[in-house]
Amino acid sequence: MTGTIADWHEFFSATAQVVGAMTGLIFVSLSINLSEILKEPDLSSRLGAAFIILALSVITSLLCLIPGQMARTLGAELIAIGLFAWIFSLVFGLRSRGSRRFLPGLHHRVIRLVVGQSAILLQAAAGIMLWLGHIRGLYVLATADLVSVYIGVFVAWVFLVEIHLQRE
Repeated sequence: MTGTIADWHEFFSATAQVVGAMTGLIFVSLSINLSEILKEPDLSSRLGAAFIILALSVITSLLCLIPGQMARTLGAELIAIGLFAWIFSLVFGLRSRGSRRFLPGLHHRVIRLVVGQSAILLQAAAGIMLWLGHIRGLYVLATADLVSVYIGVFVAWVFLVEIHLQRE
């Protein structure tokens, strides 16, 4: 399959909208449950990591919508912002000590770290592919965006519903 970045306009436009809405939903859950979140130090780190991943997805989608964007240029941009996001996400992930109430245990912490890093590493792989001139990197980027949506849904669930279930 061949094509251009412009062929993906609708996908990246929809992705930016969906992930933007998901980010807004998480902000709402944050404001509703702020006192409960502040009681659990692990939760603020998890929120920070989720915001980094969602912001990365929105930013990469918006970069893909720039008219006339060349694949190599987009690849370099994805690599640069991916590195930035990876560092911050890793810091948030390592700061997370593993809550006893919300997905307790080391194995859950590892799962959260791996899933979170997978979205960023897929995005970086897409950037490398595009920088090398492989337009198929857009499929990898689409996969990264879908993983980001999954993470957004999961985080929204935890911060809107799971917090209230844990109180009981």
